[in-house]
Amino acid sequence: MGLTNLAGVLCGRQEIELRKATRIENFIYIWKVANSANMSFSDAREDMRNARKEYDITFRTYYEKKVWKVSDEDRRKLGRKYNRYAKQLEEITGMTYGQAIETLKSAHSKYGVSAKDYVMYSFFDMDEEEQAQRAEKLSKKERNIEKIRAKNVRTVMKETGWSEAETIEEMNEARERCGAYYKNYCEYRFWELHPKTQDTYFNNSHINRLIRKYVTTPEKLIYFKNKRLFNENFSEFLGRRWTTSKDIDAEKLKETFSGCDKVMYKPVDLSRGKGIRVFELNDENLEDVAEEMRRLPSGVVEEFITQHPALADFSKGASVNTIRIMTILDNSKCYIPYVVIRLGHGKKPLDHMHFGGVIAPVDPDTGVINHDPAGRDGTLYEKHPASGLVAKGFQIPYWDEVKKMVRRASKRFPSVGFLGWDVAITDKGPVIVEANTYPSAASVQMPFISEHKGVRPMFDRFLA
Repeated sequence: MGLTNLAGVLCGRQEIELRKATRIENFIYIWKVANSANMSFSDAREDMRNARKEYDITFRTYYEKKVWKVSDEDRRKLGRKYNRYAKQLEEITGMTYGQAIETLKSAHSKYGVSAKDYVMYSFFDMDEEEQAQRAEKLSKKERNIEKIRAKNVRTVMKETGWSEAETIEEMNEARERCGAYYKNYCEYRFWELHPKTQDTYFNNSHINRLIRKYVTTPEKLIYFKNKRLFNENFSEFLGRRWTTSKDIDAEKLKETFSGCDKVMYKPVDLSRGKGIRVFELNDENLEDVAEEMRRLPSGVVEEFITQHPALADFSKGASVNTIRIMTILDNSKCYIPYVVIRLGHGKKPLDHMHFGGVIAPVDPDTGVINHDPAGRDGTLYEKHPASGLVAKGFQIPYWDEVKKMVRRASKRFPSVGFLGWDVAITDKGPVIVEANTYPSAASVQMPFISEHKGVRPMFDRFLA
């Protein structure tokens, strides 16, 4: 066994043992709290989980500080996360620290949202109506997760003929062994693979490990999640005009986008193309466009990117075909372990696989597409399904400039050392579209599904 493979095996085993040890330790602290506080085990576990979610109080701290006896105010003082996000809110908005604390307390009382959720879901950029709607969606999040898990189980049952108990046992075994989530089990068709092959697949648990290792100040993630803050801090890399949609009117549209015939609206806090709208502009419709934008959730409005014609040809000009570049910042050195290009299907202005696009891996050194693109189900296409063009062997223009740009951008917030950058190529050079704090594991693994080839070993040096 080679050193790289050995490192991957040891790394995986350590992760499994760590998860087991953590669960055992947590179980012990729940049991101790239940006995000390005269609570049922389930009540103790629920309160300890809430304290961890709301205030970043560990199970150990909960027991040692007898947190079941203290008020919410004292829990905030004990919690690292609450104070951390209050300081972040102070930095973003210009509030005083005291005002930030009161804002977070008020939001928790009014909507039940945690300090982390208030900041990370950009409540500070929303009016009261938007805040209430966002809080309602967050309250449904846990229920939706359970529904998705149940749907994944039903999918595997249908494909395999296994009983529900057998299916859950197999999926849980894969989760314990290699960290694959139920979603990964389904999209990677793990029931067709030997466990040793499953272990080589790149899945969501590996993304989580990279985040834990290279993102040392999680509160800084808001500068990437919030599109307004991102554009403010990375303006030199955007290569396009933009403004916020708040209080937008015809005059602001005309002043900002003079000579521009198309703009794109993006909600301030959504990802994966959700909520994006494209608007045509002309002298007669500015007031109507502005009125429609004002009815949308808070967001940013950007000049539509005109991409390099060689890339536009793949999707017949319908979508801007972006390159996802994964960067890892380790000891001030920026590594690019993986690159893919997304090619739209020629009918919608979005290139995501969720909207019918295809995805292909790119050689990080040369910028050449080195594999046939794959669809969301892993089907490979020798020719692009919309244009008929061959993607494999295509040289992405301005590749040296692309690498220099993302390496510079990755050092803007050095404590956020793991990101997925979306880059577009124009006829004048590369521009950054946005950065993703949780880049998709499937976009890395999916092109190799039909070959039953795992790509996790490419990341073993960073996961160790």
